[in-house]
Amino acid sequence: MAQFSQFPIISKKYQSALATVAELHKFQMRKDATAYLPHLMMVSSLLMEMGCSEELAIAGLFHDSLEDLENPLEIAELIETQFGKYILYLVKGVTENKELPTEQRKLDYIKQIFDGPIEVVYISFSDKWHNWCHGYARQPKLVKKPVIEFYAKLIPIFQDRLCNSVGQFYLQELINSFESISKSVF
Repeated sequence: MAQFSQFPIISKKYQSALATVAELHKFQMRKDATAYLPHLMMVSSLLMEMGCSEELAIAGLFHDSLEDLENPLEIAELIETQFGKYILYLVKGVTENKELPTEQRKLDYIKQIFDGPIEVVYISFSDKWHNWCHGYARQPKLVKKPVIEFYAKLIPIFQDRLCNSVGQFYLQELINSFESISKSVF
C-alpha cells in the first residue's frame, strides 16, 4: 500500500540522503549541460508535493543512482545500509538495466512500472514529468520518435494508477505538452 503523508517531513534521514546524493552526483551533468542534482531534488520535491512519504521522497533522490553511477553494487549497498531495504527496493523498481540494448531496456522499464507497486509508479511519474516538462518541452527539437513512443506507453500507466489530485494535475500538464510536441514529431 502506498505511504502518503499530509505534510512533508524533512528529517535528519532526508537531510543525510540529500547530502549523500549531492556527493554521489556532484560531477554529473544533464544533456543540456546543467547540473544533475536539481533534477534529483525536483523528483523528490514533486513526490513530497503529492503527499508521498519521506521514504518515497528519499527514493526519488536516489532514483538514478544505480543506473547512472559507476559501481552500482556499492551504491546499492550504501543505500540499503544507510537508508534501508525498502528505499533500495523502490530505487531498484525504477532502475533501467543499462546492459540491455536501448529498445529492450525501455520495454523492460515499461513492464517494470506497469507491474510494480504504486510507489514505483509515483517515483517514475515524478522523474518522467520532470524530464519532459523541464527538458523536452523546453527543447522540443530534442524529442525524437523513440522518446514519443516511450512516453506514449508510460502515460496510460500513469493515467490508470495515479490516484492523487496533485498527481492528476501534473499528469494533465504532461499530457498536454506531450500531445502538442508529439504532433510536431510525427
